[in-house]
This record gives sequence, structure tokens and C-alpha cells, in this order.
Amino acid sequence: MVLGGGGLTGIGWTAAVLGELPPVLPGADRVIGTSAGALLAARLLNGGDPAGLRGFTTELAAARLRPAAVGRLLAAQVWPSRRHALQWLGRRSSGPTAVSEAAFVDLVARAIGYVDWPPALIVVAVDARAGRPAYFTPRSDVPLALAVAASCAMPGVLPPVHIEGRAFLDGGLRSPANADLASGCDRVLVLAPQGRSARVVRRPEHQAAKLRDAGSEAVLLQAGIASHSSMSAAALPAARERGQQQGRAARDAVQHLWR
Repeated sequence: MVLGGGGLTGIGWTAAVLGELPPVLPGADRVIGTSAGALLAARLLNGGDPAGLRGFTTELAAARLRPAAVGRLLAAQVWPSRRHALQWLGRRSSGPTAVSEAAFVDLVARAIGYVDWPPALIVVAVDARAGRPAYFTPRSDVPLALAVAASCAMPGVLPPVHIEGRAFLDGGLRSPANADLASGCDRVLVLAPQGRSARVVRRPEHQAAKLRDAGSEAVLLQAGIASHSSMSAAALPAARERGQQQGRAARDAVQHLWR
């Protein structure tokens, strides 16, 4: 299972899709969670329900992707060196945000329910100092809430999350869904609320195609949510409705994949 990032609307869309599908998440051998997908996976894999995230949505409604932050993210997309681009974003991510780092980590902990690491979960983030991806698992010896908060820390919207003195940023900066991390799996279901990237290799459809080329059966569902509406509480109803429609339309294909 691959659950990609997409902010508040990404959570709403993904939860709505899963609500229309057979119970695929508990049976997955590997669950790759990025940003919103990591938060939702952490909650659902421990028996929580998506409705419990409504409070999380309300508390983060003040967070906005401001024009200056959008400009920096776009510049980083086309930077020749991805590592240097991520380091540059890290250096410019220390400005004021709608919530403090401590409050944000606590909010994530309450959203996922102060639970233990699900054995199958891989949480994707970015090490801002090194400019390289970071992959947190149960063996990382990092609290789950801290890892999930790091994966959600979009520069200019939410604060960097520090783990052992190092700042970490949103895993979506590596790829919107990080579906390539499902390499080696026989069957893969990818839920990608967002898919746009200046680099083709980071796009979910390209990564899903590569998985198929390598012999995997892969089903990809994309919402096409615009990045500027990812933190919009007003856009949530439409995202949920779209998720329900796409989930119902894909039910037979997913049932066949997961049989």
C-alpha cells in the first residue's frame, strides 16, 4: 500500500477512497506513508477511524501555503541538484508558522492516538541538513508521532521537526507518493492525492509504470488535488466526494488485485 501526501484534502480524499474499498490496509505487508498518507496510515493501522481526524483538520485550518512559500517550492522543483535544493529549503524553513513545532508534534500525536509503530509502516521524510530522504520504520527507534510530524512538515506551512538535533521536512519533497519504494512487491495499490512534479521520475504515474515494468501488479488512483487547496478546509467536502466516487469505481479492480 502506498498512501501519498496531499495536506488536509489529501487526508479527506484518501480516507474516502479507503472507505469504499475492501479492507486492504490491514493485510498489506508494506505500507509506505508520506505526509498526509503517513498520518492516516498510522491512525488506521492502529484501529482508529478517519472521523477522529476532524479535530486535526480544524486545528490546522489556519495553516496556509503562502505565495512566498509556493515560490520557493517551485524553485526547488527545477533546481539541477535535488540535494542542494532540499538543503536550501531547509535553511529557509525556520520562519514563523501557524503552529509551533512542539504544538504540531503534540497535535499529530493526538491525531494518531499515541499508538505504537505498526510493523508494516514506512514513513518518508527529508533530512534538511543532508538534503536526502529519510525512512523511518519501527527499527528506527524514533517515536511514531515524531516521525509522522516530520513527514508532514511542509516548508512555509508547518515547522521543521527536529529528531536528535536534525531538522526534517515533508516526505512529499522527495516525491508526492514515493511509490517507487514499493519495488519488489508483487501487488501494489497506490493512492496519490497529488501527483504533480517538475521531474517525471517523481510522479506517481511514472513510478507505477516502472513497478509494472518490473513485474508488479499495480493499481494507481489519483485525485488531482491542486497544491494550493491542500490545506483548505472549505475544499474538504469536494475532496471526500471525489474520493468516494473513485473508490466505488475502483472497487472491483482493487478486489481483484488483493484477492
